[in-house]
Parts: sequence; structure tokens; C-alpha cells
Amino acid sequence: QAVGARDDMAITRALQRGFVLAVLLAVPSSLLLMSVRPALALLGQPSYVIPIAAGYVWREIPGVVPFLAFTVLRQTLQAMGRMRSIVAAIVLANLLNVGLNWVLIYGHWGAPPMGAFGSAWSSTISRWGMVAVLAALAWPDVRSHLLPVDRAALAWRPLGRMLALGAPIGAQMQLEFGVFGAIGLLMGRLGTVPVAAHQIALNLASLTFMVPLGVSAAGAVLVGRAVGRGDAAGARRATRAALTWGVGFMGITALLFLLLPVPLARVYSGQAEVVAQVARGRSNRDIAGDLGISDRTVQKHLENTYRLLDVAGRSAAAELVWSLVEGNGAAGTDPALAGDTRRGLDGRPAA
Repeated sequence: QAVGARDDMAITRALQRGFVLAVLLAVPSSLLLMSVRPALALLGQPSYVIPIAAGYVWREIPGVVPFLAFTVLRQTLQAMGRMRSIVAAIVLANLLNVGLNWVLIYGHWGAPPMGAFGSAWSSTISRWGMVAVLAALAWPDVRSHLLPVDRAALAWRPLGRMLALGAPIGAQMQLEFGVFGAIGLLMGRLGTVPVAAHQIALNLASLTFMVPLGVSAAGAVLVGRAVGRGDAAGARRATRAALTWGVGFMGITALLFLLLPVPLARVYSGQAEVVAQVARGRSNRDIAGDLGISDRTVQKHLENTYRLLDVAGRSAAAELVWSLVEGNGAAGTDPALAGDTRRGLDGRPAA
């Protein structure tokens, strides 16, 4: 609204108050994250998952401040219509995250392999890099709004009003994302494999959700500007456009989910299909040929599966798969096993 009304002083105070609130809110947020271990235990999560999850969260706590600071800077630039620096910062931060994941998770370039903890450190470092890059790129646009510091921006009463305005929005977002988090915790009570499957479905949903989320942010900016300049008709046009694009895109993605669920899931992992082929007695070379992947990829899927199922090797994995299939009467539900008679590890039907 301040941008629409061309009120530079209001923009300055809003930006500076946003940074003050970001620092203040980082404290209770970090304290809540520090209690993740007993919280996960109380919610009945698998005991072998809790130390990994807690360690991951603790290593992400140093990234809370840059994440909130980035949010303040991003929303201000969005309102000002300065998008290039935001896109550049996000792209560079994601590239940095990918590179750090490769180094820290798997232990390349002399770094120790840290697994999930390495991924957490990658995210934290990338968040600091993202806000630093955005601040550098956007400095010409925001310098006049950051320096000098306006003492009025530090007054408690205006800060309280901004917090009161943002709290309902934050509560709505917390409820929205909290539902997904609660379902994830419920899936955790079922075991590692259901959590992994749920994560794939949730990630697909999140990817599609990003587009209408971006459209909604653009709509909010346009509506705010229109309100600031007293243009009620413009506010209505922006609202209709945002709703049309958001609903239309989500309708298309819903149709894709209905028509192509298996191909979309296979993008994330081919382990289930590889294990099913092993249970049918297929060699690595045969599996690689059938699925259009390399022998090394097949071996990597199998190693991950052995670790996930806690089995010693190929024979034990095949036996476990068949015991689960026979125990649940589910052979007909798995396309890889449907219509098959049980086969030994040499590929011949079992006696």
C-alpha cells in the first residue's frame, strides 16, 4: 500500500521494522526447534529416526535468522516490483545447496560424509548465502530505505501493530503447513517406508503448490498497490486474475496426478521396481536393461534397499519381499509382481 501511495517514509519504516521483528521472532522460533528431540519421542516416532531428525533440525537453527531476513527483503522487493534480484539470489542459493549437498552428504573433496547432517549444514549455509546475495544485488533499490536507521522504526507500539497485522496471516500459514506436518508425524508411526512414500507425494504436491503461491503473492502486491492509490476497480481485477490463474493451474496439475501417478513417483526412486525384479530372480544386467538404467544405478538402489530393510543381501531381500506379498495377498496389487508365480533367485519358478 505504501508503494501504491508513493509513501517512501512508510516503505522505510516497514522494511526496518520487518528486520527488527525478524531478529526478535528468531529467538522463540529457535528455542522451539531445540526441543524437537523430546517432541518427536512424545509423538511416537521411530527411535532410530529421532537422533537423525533432531540433529538435522539443530543444525538448521543457525539458518533461522537469514531465512526470516530474506523473507522481509523479498516481500519488500516484490512490493516494489524488483524481481530479478530475488530470482537470481534463489537460483544461486539452490546451486550452492546442490554443490554443498554433494560435498557434505557424500564426503567428496576430502570432507567427511555426514549424511542428513551434511544436508542440514548445506541448507543453513545456503540460507546465509541467499540473503547475502539478495542484499548485495538489491542494495541500489533498498539502500535509501535502510540507511540511516529511523529511530521511529524501533518504537514498540508500531512494531506491535505490525505484529498484530501479521500474526493472523502467520497463524493461517502455520495451520496450513501444520496439517501436512501432523500427517507426516502420523506416517512416521507406520515406519520408514511409509514416510518415504508420503514424502514423495508431499513433494509433488509442494512443487505444484509453488505456482499458485507465487500467483497469490503477485496478486497481493497488485491489490495492495491498488488500495494504496485508491483504485478499487484495479484491486478487483487483480483478485480475479490471481484466482483464475491459481485455480486453473491447480486443476491441470490435479489431472496430471490422476493420470500419471506412477511415472511421477518413479522420478524420485526406482528402488521398489528394482526390488520387485530381484524378487523375480532377475540379474542386475537384466534389470538395468528392462528399466533403462545403468548397472551401477541398480546396485545403488539395492544397497539402499538392503540398508532400509535391514537385510544382509540379495537373497534375504527377495525372501522378505515374497513373505510380505504372500502374507498380505498383495501380489496382484503390484504391477511388477502381478501375474507372476514365485521364482527362485536363479529365475526359475520355485517348486
